[in-house]
Amino acid sequence: MSGPESHATASEESRRLGALGPRLFKVGLGAGIAGLVLMVILGGGDLRQTMLAYLTGFSYFLSLSLGALFLVLIHHLTRAGWSTTIRRIAELMAANLMLLALLALPVLIMAGVIYEPWVYFQSGDAVMEKKATWLNVPMFVVRMAGYFAVWIALALWYWRRSVEQDRTGDVAETEKMQKWSALAMVLYALTVNFAAIDLIMSLAPMWYSTIFGVYFFTGAVLGFFSVTALILRVLQRRGIMTRSVTVEHYHDIGKFMFGFVFFWGYIAFSQYMLIWYGAIPEEQAWMAQHGATTNAEAETVGWGWVSVLLLFGHFLIPFPGLLSRWSKRVTGLLMFWAIWLLVFHYVDLAWMIMPELHATGEGAGALMPMLAALAAVVGVGGLWTASLAKLAGKESLVPESDPRLEESLAIENF
Repeated sequence: MSGPESHATASEESRRLGALGPRLFKVGLGAGIAGLVLMVILGGGDLRQTMLAYLTGFSYFLSLSLGALFLVLIHHLTRAGWSTTIRRIAELMAANLMLLALLALPVLIMAGVIYEPWVYFQSGDAVMEKKATWLNVPMFVVRMAGYFAVWIALALWYWRRSVEQDRTGDVAETEKMQKWSALAMVLYALTVNFAAIDLIMSLAPMWYSTIFGVYFFTGAVLGFFSVTALILRVLQRRGIMTRSVTVEHYHDIGKFMFGFVFFWGYIAFSQYMLIWYGAIPEEQAWMAQHGATTNAEAETVGWGWVSVLLLFGHFLIPFPGLLSRWSKRVTGLLMFWAIWLLVFHYVDLAWMIMPELHATGEGAGALMPMLAALAAVVGVGGLWTASLAKLAGKESLVPESDPRLEESLAIENF
């Protein structure tokens, strides 16, 4: 529990990775290399399957870092107090966008393989000819470079201001971060929306959804809060941040997890319902291809069970599981739901991406593509973890000179 005791002794805790940092770097690097090698093996010699699996792993950790950047921006935009002690973790995860910019290179280089339907569309297709101004490789590369330029600039600016405040204690740093947070949030919203369209929705260029960007964003924020809960628990079990983060902070993280489980379910249902009601062939064909149909003849082999699994695992089961107050305050139970939701965040992204491997409805089913995508998640995740450990370095994992730190240490949920 938070309160006078934890408030008085917080300065006595360990707030740096110390020897844990190099160990995490080595383990992460090893897991990253092994995961990417396994991804290639499970790709079975099919270059497009391998690259779509890589896109899944890349998108998974891109979403976590983008979810972290959202927390940093919304923290300053709303002048929040409770999240002060966990903000440095989010800043580091957002700064990892530098690594993800490098990991985006295979996607850009192999765009002709990944986005084959619009890179090599048949001339005479009137719809595709109209979209060609947007859907072409040079424009795709320029846009992706622009997205990452914005994200990295925002992430590094906020991280550096935060670290500088640790050294100087200057309250003006907080005022600067608050001043620019509204504009930063507008840039964030626009770039994340268009990046989701470019990276994932454009895999099926004839399909479109006006809320797809929101759908991706919702999963990103849910994934971020889930992985943050796990990171904090791992750190505390090794004697780090044992007093800066209390059951009250876990409770608030649990609230966000619950809220975004509900929001994801709402957006997913809205997208499906509007497509079903609109009865536009291009939109319905995408849902059928991804198994979200009652027409067995229209479904691409094997993806029906994945869509049902996603419905229950991403919404119907965790919704009541996170509903009560005590489920957010029992740390072990919250960790269970964090792992659960991270698993289904992977299922969600694999479900969005991997069925495009066999857009004609032919193929060997969902199992091998899902396994290849899982290996890619492990591979990219290992590199992402190694980079995170390197970025943390010897800096404090708590913004020690933030003027709202005292408020965060004393937070209580009633």
